Amino acid sequence: MDTSPQQPIEDQAKSSWFSLISSPSEFFRTRRTRVPWVLPLIIVSVVTGIMAIAELPTLMHSAVFQQTLQQASAKAPGAAALVKSITEGGLVIAGFIGPWISVLLGGLILWVLTKLFGMNLSYRNTLGILSNAHIIAALEAVVTGIVIVSTGTMTKGFLSLNMLVQASPTSHTGALLSALSIFWLWMLYITIAGVAEVTGSSKGKASGPVLIVTILGLILIYLRVK
Repeated sequence: MDTSPQQPIEDQAKSSWFSLISSPSEFFRTRRTRVPWVLPLIIVSVVTGIMAIAELPTLMHSAVFQQTLQQASAKAPGAAALVKSITEGGLVIAGFIGPWISVLLGGLILWVLTKLFGMNLSYRNTLGILSNAHIIAALEAVVTGIVIVSTGTMTKGFLSLNMLVQASPTSHTGALLSALSIFWLWMLYITIAGVAEVTGSSKGKASGPVLIVTILGLILIYLRVK
């Protein structure tokens, strides 16, 4: 009979969330049959949405955006106000809805790929893995938001490869390098660890479908830049 003292439920919850960051494999190992996805995704979307709102004043007063408004105003009366409204609404909506689209669509692609790789992973658990990995995206949004609000400049791609190259964030190269940050690598590792633990596969095998989804995402970022 096990007489060891039981850890309080509150402490278990705290240690479990901490283990997602400190030891992803342990986190997913204890949730192998049912990985939670709704609550983590709600938390992520709320955080990214709030940070998008917090960054709006800095964006609205940035030199690049002011130039865009001037160009729009020169083309047609009232166009600047329309551009401003669409930009504000689009960024806020993207902040709240973006994580859901990313997880649901990315999860579907990852789920199909795991089947092709011969792994036993349900779509629900795929969503759970990606939702929990996106906690790091929320952390990145907070760090980036603090930098933007405190400096008054639109400093995207914080701690990314673009800090070394200093390419324009609006260019194909700049957008791609800005996405390759420490947080991105962290999310990638958590996702691979999650797929490996839930499917009982090695991290090497799990990295196959995860890397394919990641590469597809990077291609989308590259093509999205005009």
